[in-house]
Amino acid sequence: MKYLRFTLPFLLTMTVGVTLFATPAHAIWRSIAVTHSTAALMQILHWGPNVDRWKIKPAKVLNKSRKERLLAMRQTQVDGQRSVQLSAAMRRKIVLTVGAIESKLAFGIINNRPAGGGIAYGYLQVLSRHGGLHRLIKLYASTKGNLYGKKLLAFGHSASERVNRNRHFQAYLRKAGKDPAMRRAQTRFFSREYFQPTLNFGRSLGIQEPASYLLLFDAFIHYGNKKWLKTMLARWVMRDGEHRALLKFLRWMRANLHKAYTRSYGRGSLQVRYNAWRVDFLEYIWLYQTQLLQPIPVKAPQWYKPLVIQ
Repeated sequence: MKYLRFTLPFLLTMTVGVTLFATPAHAIWRSIAVTHSTAALMQILHWGPNVDRWKIKPAKVLNKSRKERLLAMRQTQVDGQRSVQLSAAMRRKIVLTVGAIESKLAFGIINNRPAGGGIAYGYLQVLSRHGGLHRLIKLYASTKGNLYGKKLLAFGHSASERVNRNRHFQAYLRKAGKDPAMRRAQTRFFSREYFQPTLNFGRSLGIQEPASYLLLFDAFIHYGNKKWLKTMLARWVMRDGEHRALLKFLRWMRANLHKAYTRSYGRGSLQVRYNAWRVDFLEYIWLYQTQLLQPIPVKAPQWYKPLVIQ
């Protein structure tokens, strides 16, 4: 037994040596090459751990994050193209997706904002504070066949807290949401005030992908058609290109919304969690649904089931 510990290693060594000597050299190198390729493929596709035993890096792309690789691939695909022409179906999907995020496409929904913030109304949540709601009501009152236009105008300017917090005023707004005239008025209003400016701004920057227009439209709806917003986005796009600039904007938006809603509603509130989901959802669409060709399931926190935008 005392010689066994010397005999077994010797026998194993001789067996491996005879096997290698009897195997053709080209078969050994082919096996090593296949192993290298498999290891590289597994690293690129994240199918398994880092199994590159020979320290070979198949491509620099392995050192980048998944988002960085998607950005590089998309930039290669769109270089040299002109600004995209959005079809009617794409425009409809952009508007409906943002409407689902804002209100689940409810035309008569009202959200009471913190003290001094007024109310938000409609399927794209126009604010009363800056006069947007009053302009919508005037457009509704001028729409043929409206049922409650005169009654809403009789309350006075809706930017006033005294008016927009009035329960009778809000009751008429909810009733008007079921009126086909209000639905037509909202469609015209949001197209004129937000969607067409988004298209004009995107074309001026040479934006090339439909999902990027969706992101810009959401920004215009949430922050308004403001000069500071357009200046910031234009500076980033001109300096970093469409994809890196919009990814940077998503990061900025996440931090901005978290700070603003935490201050207004408190840390961990539903509004804070909802807006965190909002940015994650927009980022998902922007990274994986660039052409908006597939149905988009919108499922916000506490929703029973998703709202699918075809």
